[in-house]
Amino acid sequence: MKTPMVAQIAGAITNIILDPILIFGMFGIHKFGIAGAAIATVIGQIVAALVVMRKAFVRSPEKSCYLPHIKRIYQLGIPNILMQSAYTFYIFGLNMILAGFSDQAVTALGLYYKWQSFFFIPLGALQTCIVPVISFNYAAKDQERCKAVLKRIPDRGNGSDVSWNVVF
Repeated sequence: MKTPMVAQIAGAITNIILDPILIFGMFGIHKFGIAGAAIATVIGQIVAALVVMRKAFVRSPEKSCYLPHIKRIYQLGIPNILMQSAYTFYIFGLNMILAGFSDQAVTALGLYYKWQSFFFIPLGALQTCIVPVISFNYAAKDQERCKAVLKRIPDRGNGSDVSWNVVF
């Protein structure tokens, strides 16, 4: 679980660094404006892909192995797909509105969005970690362990949020 988090952080940091450089044309680089934000985002995504790519070169099983699971995956994934899509359209709409004001307004939203992801990456990692722990212990009928995990996790999440609030 470390590699995806490292990839997202590397991509976000790359984007945060490149956004002002490419938008405003710093350090002798051509001023791209809003296109610079798009270029920085693509470069950040490429950096994230390169971080995880080294683990991706594994021979995949036959495609017929996947077919029975595809329907179940979509049944479970559609709510998340809709939530992610709604947020994407929300950011797209805000960018369209802010583009009417200035490139700086779009940049400010982009930087805010990237900084905000630093709050949510650790919380998402916590969620990813606790679901299998609780599921395993629930299936093993170890209610006390489930309660202990549920009791400790909010402290970890709140600790993460408080530490980021102190920083910013």
